Amino acid sequence: MAFGFMPTLFWVFLGTIFFGAVHDYTTLFVSMREKGRPVAQIAATTIGRSGYLLFILFTLFMIKGSALCGALILLLPTTLYSFIMRLFEQSGISFLYFPSVM
Repeated sequence: MAFGFMPTLFWVFLGTIFFGAVHDYTTLFVSMREKGRPVAQIAATTIGRSGYLLFILFTLFMIKGSALCGALILLLPTTLYSFIMRLFEQSGISFLYFPSVM
């Protein structure tokens, strides 16, 4: 934490955008090359049945995790709000959002 958390946060946001774009483009490219088949079918023919099952399990795990995160945000909105406000306070830009307090 020599530089604070803002460069890390910036890197995570940019990395997510660029990695997501590369992932989506590559998935679309492979799917079109395989005559529009879904990624699960491509995994079954390319890396076999065990790879296919691993892909399906990973997909189900990610769906379950996303649903759990969504449920937690809906059940505990004040926790999320206080966490975001704490990030603003620590970054020193809270005066942009709360000018009357400063």
